[in-house]
Amino acid sequence: MGEGTINGLLDELLQTRVLNQEEMEKVKRENATVMDKTRALIDSVIPKGAQACQICITYICEEDSYLAETLGLSAALQAVQDNPAMPTCSSPEGR
Repeated sequence: MGEGTINGLLDELLQTRVLNQEEMEKVKRENATVMDKTRALIDSVIPKGAQACQICITYICEEDSYLAETLGLSAALQAVQDNPAMPTCSSPEGR
């Protein structure tokens, strides 16, 4: 995930109230690399539930189709559209 994608995703998650200002600033401030920011962001979103995860997935699918395809998120997004009750984001223990 590139710097632009992570910053856009952080903005989207703030705007949709998945994250608050403090959580967004913490991800930016406490993580030096994009990879660390991405990891921290995912770790922040997963406990917030399926809807929060879905906002993340939808943003990535719309803004970075290559990343979405690489991660298999396009198929996950389609599955959710076909069956909205099916979660597309799981905790590391559920993988």
